[in-house]
Amino acid sequence: MLHIIKTQSGLDDAIPLIRPDDDILLVEDAVYALFRQSSPLVDLKDQKDHCWVLKEDLLARGLTLSTHDCFQCVDFEGFVFLTEQHFQSITWD
Repeated sequence: MLHIIKTQSGLDDAIPLIRPDDDILLVEDAVYALFRQSSPLVDLKDQKDHCWVLKEDLLARGLTLSTHDCFQCVDFEGFVFLTEQHFQSITWD
C-alpha cells in the first residue's frame, strides 16, 4: 500500500498502521516532519527503500533533503509512478 501523508496529524495517524512492505510519500506540510526533533519518522528508519518525499513540496517550503538519510526525493513523475505501482493507496490529512 502507498501511504500519501499530507500533514503532521496525518503522519501521527498513519505511523501505527504502516507495514514493512508499504511505501510512504510525504507531501504538502508533512515534509516539515523531516526536520522536527521529535518526529515519529524515526520509527521508519528500517524502511529506507520505502520512504519518499515530494521534491516540489520541499522546494516550495525552502527545504532540502540533504540531512535526512531515510527518505528519497521524488518529483511529480515519480509520484505518478509510485501510485501506478500500488494496487491501493490512502491519503492521510
